[in-house]
Amino acid sequence: MDVHAILLAVIAILGVALVVGVAAEKLHIPYIVALLVVTLPLPPLLSDEHFAEAFLLVLLPTLIFEAAWNLNVHELLIVWRPVAFMAVPGVLISVAAVGIGLALTGLMPLLPALLLGAIVAPTDPIAVIATFRRLSVPADLAVTVEGESLFNDGVAVVLYGAFAIALSTGHPIAPVSLTGSVIAVALGGAAIGVITAGIAFLLVRWSIDKDLHVIGSILIAYGAYLGAETLHVSGIFAALCGGIAYRYFERRHHDEPVVQHVQTFWSIAAFFANTIVFMIVGARIEVWRIFNHPLVLIATIVLVVGSRLAMVYGVLPFLGVPQRAWQHVVALSGIRGGISIALALSLPKDIAARDDIIEAVYGVVAITILTQGLTLAPIMKRLRLEPVPNET
Repeated sequence: MDVHAILLAVIAILGVALVVGVAAEKLHIPYIVALLVVTLPLPPLLSDEHFAEAFLLVLLPTLIFEAAWNLNVHELLIVWRPVAFMAVPGVLISVAAVGIGLALTGLMPLLPALLLGAIVAPTDPIAVIATFRRLSVPADLAVTVEGESLFNDGVAVVLYGAFAIALSTGHPIAPVSLTGSVIAVALGGAAIGVITAGIAFLLVRWSIDKDLHVIGSILIAYGAYLGAETLHVSGIFAALCGGIAYRYFERRHHDEPVVQHVQTFWSIAAFFANTIVFMIVGARIEVWRIFNHPLVLIATIVLVVGSRLAMVYGVLPFLGVPQRAWQHVVALSGIRGGISIALALSLPKDIAARDDIIEAVYGVVAITILTQGLTLAPIMKRLRLEPVPNET
């Protein structure tokens, strides 16, 4: 595809997005959900490889950095226990539930089932956060949902890599080495992100040109992400920790207008990236494939949703989330999105059960976005949402 064709495609996407966005606002439908509905009937806009590359290398760093930049660290420290649980043990529980559940029912061998579990483990809070902003929910609830998504992305991607390699090579997985690998990859990515943020800030610290500070942030988002991936550590944790660190450096040493200028740029960039993501996700999902193996899809949905409900209602009340209303919202926030599809389409062509995995992922993403995305706002309007006490 040449530059002219790419430019025309981007303009077409923006044109459709503008019409859909205005219509969604008038109809009180979440923008992301509306984009998915409109694009589902379309033929795939990108091949498997091009979709995965576009999402993981071009769009994901923007989404991670923008979310990290806007993450309220003070509120995160208040709700760190439920966030930490859902992002690490929660991911492991979800992966185990899907893997063991599908294996015990005989629907899929254990290792491909665990790989599928890792792919559908990361949550995508884009539609949820948009609803939060429209309804003005407590900041600590928003941070709980967004913080979970940011950190569980990194954990799930590391598990995905380990299971994919094991399935391709036939080597068994050692739990101890897998745990060490997850920790090393996450910490390595985080270190690269903080170091990159520090170097970028040293370069722009003495500049009064606000645009140079934006350039510094772009360097962190993509430089840290790509550098970490090159070194085989977590690019997600690199962009995440780089965004948090850069925001901290900027707020300590510069006036609010500089910080606001950087934030405005990333808000626009993230909205643009989200628009493209959900349009190509909708077009990428081949609806007819969802129904090829209905038992696998139904079982995967039941296991994903069931494990989340068990964690939210069974564990979070003991981790500082006693409010039933909060629990309802967190349970409904387990929407899956573009990262799951990108990971599924990144699987090697010859990997066992690849088609079954992709078809199940298509179904999980489409069903969670359409059902939970559409029901979240009406349910939240009926709930009494209050901030958690500061001592938690």
